Order: sequence, then structure tokens, then C-alpha cells
Amino acid sequence: MKPHNFDRFIFWLLYGLIISIIVSGSCTRWALSQESAPWSTIAIVPNVGTTIELHPTKNTLITFFVTTCPHCQAEVEVLNTIHNSGYPVIGVITDIGNVKGIIKFFKAFKPSYPVVLHNHDLLVKFGEVPTVPTSFIIGSNGDILKRWEGHQDFETYLEWLQI
Repeated sequence: MKPHNFDRFIFWLLYGLIISIIVSGSCTRWALSQESAPWSTIAIVPNVGTTIELHPTKNTLITFFVTTCPHCQAEVEVLNTIHNSGYPVIGVITDIGNVKGIIKFFKAFKPSYPVVLHNHDLLVKFGEVPTVPTSFIIGSNGDILKRWEGHQDFETYLEWLQI
């Protein structure tokens, strides 16, 4: 596929997913109880059409970000290293109306971890995310173990993931 055709493909794919989310109200189905984090969220990029499952034995790092945020962009390299080291990482895009920005972000920063669109169910569970990046450590049982705002270094993330 030529690069120009790939851009068009991603654009229309994201456009269709955003419209379906708006029409349906969300793209999340609850896999755990209401007291747990929302799981089995449809990932849009880079694992188009797959679902994310809560890791059965490891804590998971979830980070809410905006594609144009310099701190969020800088965080991708650290999150890629964490993910490539075997720890579950999930990104949540909060600027879902910025389809062109999302495409540009993925081309420039190439996150190796799954990324999902922010939706109503995530908002209900995690609350407002007034600052980005805002991150959570979710236990293998679905409990929220830690929440913080801002970017951290690799060692801090690893320490928190091993709580």
C-alpha cells in the first residue's frame, strides 16, 4: 500500500470508528465488575480490531494523553520500553476529534503498545482527566492501585508496576 493510500485508509478507519462511538455512546463493554477498571476495550491503532484484556497476573499501566502534548509525546519512548520489557501498557487518546493529529502522532512516535479512544465508560470509571498525561496502575484484579499526573521516568514506572 502506498503511503498516501495508507493515510487515507487510517483516516477513514478512524473516522468510521469515531462516528460509531458517537452513535453507540461508547466502544467499551464491561468484562469485570463495576468496581473494577473497564476492560475489553476495542483498540483502534496499532492493533486495529483487537480487544485489550486485563493481564491475569501483572499490573497494567494506563495513560491518558493528547496527541499534541509535548510531555505525552516524550512519554511514548519510555512507555515503549516498558511495554517491550513485558509489562502491559495501554494508551487512551483523549483528543478523539483530531483524526489527522492522531494519524500524525502514530507516524511520528510509533507507540508499540495498544491505544484506545477515550469514551464514556472510561470517563465514568476513571473520572475527569484535567491534566495530561494522567496515568493509572491497574491491578490484575481490576482495582485502581495508583493515579498520578505528569510524565515519570522508566525506573519509577517499573517500581509502581511492581506494587
